[in-house]
Amino acid sequence: MEADLHEINKCARAINRLLEHAVFEEDMVEEEKIFFYGETNEFIELIIPLIRSTKWRGNGNRMQKKFLRSIDEVFKIKNEKTKDLLKFDSLYAALKEYFDRHFPDDAFS
Repeated sequence: MEADLHEINKCARAINRLLEHAVFEEDMVEEEKIFFYGETNEFIELIIPLIRSTKWRGNGNRMQKKFLRSIDEVFKIKNEKTKDLLKFDSLYAALKEYFDRHFPDDAFS
């Protein structure tokens, strides 16, 4: 029994050494950012058909805010005049305002 325990410890140390130098898949993926150079309202008008569509699901439901966050992970809006990147909260507020103005019966969630 002691020999078995010694063998298990030996294997555990070998696995530990292998994992110390492992590169996990998530570390190998390079995230690509796409910049949209324009006004916030221009970007919103482009993504409205996607946001309002009933054909997408995120984890089984249509949470528009989560969908918008996913879009924000890939697309960054860069204002041509100020050269600043738009923050998610500003994009969310602008989209909510757009929905309130153009689709009062369809609340943005």
